[in-house]
Amino acid sequence: MEVVLYSEISIFCIFLLTPLLFTVKKENMSYTLKHLFAISLSFIILFIFTDLLWYYSVNKVINFPRFIKYIIDILNFTSSGLAAYAWFLYSEKIQNPSRIKQKKFLLLSSLPILLLIIVTLIPSLMFIITKEGIYERGPFFILEFAIPCFYLGLTSLKALIMSGKRKNYAYKNEFLSLASFAIAPTIATLLQLFIAETPLTSIGMCVAAIWVYQRQQALLVSIDPLTGLNNRYEMTRFLSNKMNHIDSDKALYLLVSDVDYFKKINDKYGHVEGDYALLIIAEALKIVATKHRCFVSRYGGDEFVIIFERRIKDISIQEFCNSINENISKLVEKANLKYSLKLSIGYSLYNSNMQSLLDFLDKADLSLYEVKRNR
Repeated sequence: MEVVLYSEISIFCIFLLTPLLFTVKKENMSYTLKHLFAISLSFIILFIFTDLLWYYSVNKVINFPRFIKYIIDILNFTSSGLAAYAWFLYSEKIQNPSRIKQKKFLLLSSLPILLLIIVTLIPSLMFIITKEGIYERGPFFILEFAIPCFYLGLTSLKALIMSGKRKNYAYKNEFLSLASFAIAPTIATLLQLFIAETPLTSIGMCVAAIWVYQRQQALLVSIDPLTGLNNRYEMTRFLSNKMNHIDSDKALYLLVSDVDYFKKINDKYGHVEGDYALLIIAEALKIVATKHRCFVSRYGGDEFVIIFERRIKDISIQEFCNSINENISKLVEKANLKYSLKLSIGYSLYNSNMQSLLDFLDKADLSLYEVKRNR
């Protein structure tokens, strides 16, 4: 019964990850990222497969020749470490793209996996296959677990630290997604030391790979499903990029707004009508965005963000704010709504003293608070 369960779980994990491997290869992402993720998945699949063969060998389900047992064990012990190392490089490519091009970094970061490979290849250090074909742990067997956990733990720690920095606010969710990868396989690997009858490490790796892939895909979605505007994550990426590439001939404004008395509209006319009101505002913002070539997004709920660049001779920021509400009023009249719609708009002008995207947002939020208090 245990053999059947072990086989079913392992084969199921392979069937889940194999289509994902081919999907990743077709993804629209950078060549290096795509291939590092694919390499990590390939080694995870190899680990699960050789782990199943190892289980068959140890439990005498299949009587492999002694040299085949050596090959299976070598591939099994090194593949988990190689998968973790590939994931580490994938994470580094996202957090610090230039670093993985540095030969010194690549050399230093590869030392643990090289140690694992060398120890595994030297007879009797990692494992022993007796003359009777029986598997025994060697004095350094702990490296099989320690080195993958080292890479995964280091990746998660760095991603968590990066996510907590204000300057990385735009990429916080992406870094947290990277950090979460290590949770399932690390816990599963530690449990595997004491529970050998279930492929816990295989389960942990499979869950982690699918979870992170889904999280990364969700972050790639840039459109708010209700309004068709850019969503919050896309806004943070766009604004972060703008702040890093300021045009000296233009003033960069961040406008934060919300709908006046929106809760009363929801309470009186219902949430369906409330959604319709948001669509009216979104349409007005699209008109303004087309005319002035600005970036608009739904920040959440009834909040909207506009990123607006202008030259000295262009429309003033106050005229720009007024034009937004004028367009909303026209659409309200055209739709023959039973209520009025208006945005309270606060704004902030970017300056070099702002150290992070959050500083920019905080100042615009403070301006919005003042507008709402005085309305």
